[in-house]
Amino acid sequence: MSKERIDKRKAWISKLRIGKPVSKFMRVRSLHFAEEDYFYRFKDFKKRTILKNTAVPSNSWPAFRTCSPS
Repeated sequence: MSKERIDKRKAWISKLRIGKPVSKFMRVRSLHFAEEDYFYRFKDFKKRTILKNTAVPSNSWPAFRTCSPS
């Protein structure tokens, strides 16, 4: 793995504040990214949303939803 990829991975892990060991099976939802982190491609009259290579998650969301008892 290149140094650039390692640094990018560390930045993602830091921004997401996961709090547990990271595995290759984990995924990051689009809610964690800003609109500017995407570009759009049109093919066969369909719009495809593609994450930029430089994107780093900017929106932090709790890992689990918490509900208080009522």
